Formats: sequence, structure tokens, C-alpha cells
Amino acid sequence: MLNTVPLINAEPEAASQHTVSHNWLEEFAARLALHSEPVKHPDNYNPLPARIKTLGIFLASVHNYFEETSRAETTVSNAAEWMLDNFYVIEQTLRQVGEDIPPDFYRRLPKLNINDKELARIYTLAFIFTKAHDSHLEMKYIQNFTEAFQSVTLLQIGENWALAPMFRLSVLETLADALSHITQLDFHPAASLDQWVGVPFDRRSRPRSDDEAIVINSIVSLRMLATQNWRDFFEATSVVEHILRVDPSGVYPQMDFETRNRYRNNIEELALGSQFDEAAIAHEALSLTQNGNGAHARHIGYYLIGHGSSELEARVGYRSSYQSRLRRWLTRVPIRTYLGSIIILTIMLCLASLLYASHVGGNLLQIFLTLALTILPASAVAVDVVNWLVVQTVPPRVLPRLDFQDGIPAEFNVMVVIPSLLKNE
Repeated sequence: MLNTVPLINAEPEAASQHTVSHNWLEEFAARLALHSEPVKHPDNYNPLPARIKTLGIFLASVHNYFEETSRAETTVSNAAEWMLDNFYVIEQTLRQVGEDIPPDFYRRLPKLNINDKELARIYTLAFIFTKAHDSHLEMKYIQNFTEAFQSVTLLQIGENWALAPMFRLSVLETLADALSHITQLDFHPAASLDQWVGVPFDRRSRPRSDDEAIVINSIVSLRMLATQNWRDFFEATSVVEHILRVDPSGVYPQMDFETRNRYRNNIEELALGSQFDEAAIAHEALSLTQNGNGAHARHIGYYLIGHGSSELEARVGYRSSYQSRLRRWLTRVPIRTYLGSIIILTIMLCLASLLYASHVGGNLLQIFLTLALTILPASAVAVDVVNWLVVQTVPPRVLPRLDFQDGIPAEFNVMVVIPSLLKNE
């Protein structure tokens, strides 16, 4: 079935006059998934900072070009009007893409080898979808496309989160390409993905929209992407989230977003240190709850962040990094580690002062006097140093919480008694 794709809030002549088969796009997503095996040993080069800078410079030059032509001419094109009125949206998007995909995050995303270049798999999906729709995006079709891809190959948790910035970047690429045709300014478009590993990119009776329509579509889509609740979209499309919600205790779906995200982050860490993928680890945790003894052991969080985590780690063959092992060893006995560090550092500072007193020729009485005068300031310095190290190395951990935003269920009702003194009746 062919669905007409109207252009929202655009002038009639700029609206797309063609149709696109969204059913075909879903079939195309499934075919792409068959050819999306990630590179096993990527070079981890991050091209995004340089690309964002290139896009920013080009789009700024287009804005200047339209400003100059608008002064010289009485009438300007629709593309010029939209660019001049909405350039701040483009600037905000450029900044947001850079902030949402830091280098460490991009490095962990699965990569594909396309035309001897490594690109993040989630970027290729976003770019192809954006090109197919001429930058006219709608969330329901994005979700259908994502789910169709995952019916064959599952996306990682990080890839689900990266969808929003990658769609923004894809829209900017399509916008810049269309503007280069309108202004004839020099621009090097992103590498073509129309022929991805032998999968032909066929528009199926939908020719390319004109460049002015693509410009308007792009700006409307950037506005739409900025107003979406991507948390809800993530949890609607994340396969791991759907698995965790089958928690036998029924507690997981009632938890707040931060707690659920902490559980998912732990699954990501386990997947990095084992041969199991994220969905398989979630299934293993779920299977452990089936045989749990007691209510606490039937909650999936018991095996993700609780005392049962070692059992899950052994089951998936998790091998933690040396840094993680050291952190766990130190946090296993936190009081001893904290007080022991202060005592050791205090002793080291006191010994340094004693060695100095002995070196300058102090007698026994003077050395003991130096120790008495040094021990208090040394302990104060040791406490400050240890506290600083703890803040730098130990991330804050929020206790798991339930979400009572929509009201407190009857089983959790409590009476709060506040003692008070009244001066008079």
C-alpha cells in the first residue's frame, strides 16, 4: 500500500508530490540487516568531529550567501526564506550532535566496512532512511523501520540511544547536499550508500523530490526530532528492555527510568566482557530468576546489580577489566579501604617529616616533637586527599527506586506521623 507523505507546515508547491511504500522500506530494512555484520576489529577512528565541522562551515557559508542575495533581490526562494528564518535550529543541531556522541561512545558502536571505510552501523541505517524519505521524517515510520531491522539483526543498547543524533546528522547531510545544488557552492557530500554490499537502493516509483522541498523537509524534521521523547522511543524499540520487563517479580516495569537505565548499563558492561550479546545476557538473567529462592531472588535486579551478580557473571563467562577488578576489590570492604588509606597516607607524611628532622641533625627530643606537631596536619591532609580520590574514582550510585509519578499504589500506602508541639489548642 502506498502512503502519501505530506509536508508539514510547508507551502503547497514545496510539498512532495510522490509516494513511498513504507512496507517496502521495512522489507528493505530486513534485507539490510542480513548484510550488517559488524567489523570484528575496527580501527575506532571517529570521523564525526571533522564532519560536523565541515557541515557547520558549509551551512554557514550558505546562510551568508542567502543573506547577500536577499539584499540584492526583491524576492527570494522558499529555500532561502527557510534557511534565514531557521538557521538557529541548524546551529543548535550541530552542537547537539557533537555533545550526544562523545568519542568514547562512538568508539563502542558497531562499525560496517562500506567502500573501504568504517561507518557506524546505526548511522548507515539513519542515512538510508533519511535519503529514502528526502528528509521528511515521521516517528511511526522510524520505529517501524527500526523494528523491521531488528527482526533480523538486533541493535545494541548504545545503537538505540544513538538513533536520535544519527538521524539529526543524516538530515544535516541531506540538507547540505540539497543546498549545494541550489547555490552551486562547493560541497563534498557524504559517501553514497545507495549500493550497500550488493543491496540495490530502489525508490520504487518515487523519484527524488526537488531541492527546495528537501530543504524545507529537513528543517521541519530537525524541529520534529528536537521535540520527541527519545526515552519512550528507546524503551519501545529496545529488545533488551522488552526482555527485562518480563521480570517475574513484576517490579522492573514499576521502577523509575534511572534505575532501569542502570540495569541496562550493567548488561552493556557484561556484553563487553563476554561472548554473549546483550539480549542473551538479559535472557540468562531472566532464567536465573525462574529458580530464585525468595522474593528478592525472583527480581531480575538481584542478578544485575545485587548479590546475585556473581552468579550471572559466571554463567555468561564475564571477564572484567583490571580497572574494574581493582574497583570491586576496593569497594568490597569500603570502610577498611577508606580508613586504611587515610592511615597509610598519614604514616607516610609523618615519616617524611621525621626523615627531614633527622637529616637536618635533630636530636631524639626534636624528632619526637616534630612527630607530635606533624601528626594532626598530616592526618587532615590525608583525609582531604583520600576524599578527593574517592570522588574522582568512585561514581555515585543511586539506590534503586520505584516510579510513583502517577500515584502511589494501594500496596505501598503508608502513614507519615510528624511529632509537633502546639502552643495553644
